[in-house]
Amino acid sequence: MQIVKFIFVLVALLGVQIIKAQNVGIGNTDPKAKLDVSGDLNFKKFRTYPEYR
Repeated sequence: MQIVKFIFVLVALLGVQIIKAQNVGIGNTDPKAKLDVSGDLNFKKFRTYPEYR
C-alpha cells in the first residue's frame, strides 16, 4: 500500500510541474512567454487595493 501512495504522489507532483511549465496564449496558438496576448487589451475597472468603507 505504501508503494501505491508513493507512485500517486510522484505522478501528482510531476503533473503539477508540467502544468506550471506551460505558456498561456490569448489570441494566438504559439505563445512565446508565460502570458502572450495578441490584440487589444481593455480594463474597465482596475484596483490594486481593496476599498474599505
